[in-house]
Amino acid sequence: MQPYTYLIGWPEHNLWYYGVRYANKCHPDDFWVTYFTSSNKVKNTIIEFGNPTIRQIRKTFVDCMVARLWENRVLKRMKVVGSDKWLNKHDSMSPPVNPFGNLKMKEPDLRKKASDNNKGSGNPMFGKKQEQKTCPHCNKTSGANTYARWHGDNCLVTNPDAFRPTGKNNPFFGKQHLNIEVGCCSCHTVCDIRNFHRHHGNKCKSNLTSLVANTDR
Repeated sequence: MQPYTYLIGWPEHNLWYYGVRYANKCHPDDFWVTYFTSSNKVKNTIIEFGNPTIRQIRKTFVDCMVARLWENRVLKRMKVVGSDKWLNKHDSMSPPVNPFGNLKMKEPDLRKKASDNNKGSGNPMFGKKQEQKTCPHCNKTSGANTYARWHGDNCLVTNPDAFRPTGKNNPFFGKQHLNIEVGCCSCHTVCDIRNFHRHHGNKCKSNLTSLVANTDR
């Protein structure tokens, strides 16, 4: 996979489109051979004026997230939103996050419908059961994943001094998350204080001055 950004245009009509390609197994050689953009606005313009006169690969990348952030940065710099000459209708990687969640799912009838669809055979775990494993030392039975992660070599019978993150050994003992609203971010995410300092504020991906978004360095 080699993600890339591209520019197409109809200079005779002063119409342009800047996009990014980051699909699985994508390569610049696919451009305008098997890949013709996914924009409906571009498709309608092709129907009206024919194939674009200008078709350029602008930049290649080794990571899809870096490619997407670069496209986002270019679109904001070019101020494509509201411009008559740009076919791009937005300059963000995804629609803005709804701070109130999915409002439709708060309707009782829709919640009941979603619940019914996940019952019985509609549940992806229907008819499945996690493999159970019994400790040969203490005869305690648990799921295979739980056994491998927490029991196994840490069995009290064979290893009574093994570290166990329970009680006061738990680093979160006596603490609680403090949810805050990320008012300084354009993404308006609600998260606990630790995630705020780790992923938001000046580090938020929606903030183009952050180290994450500053991909031209």
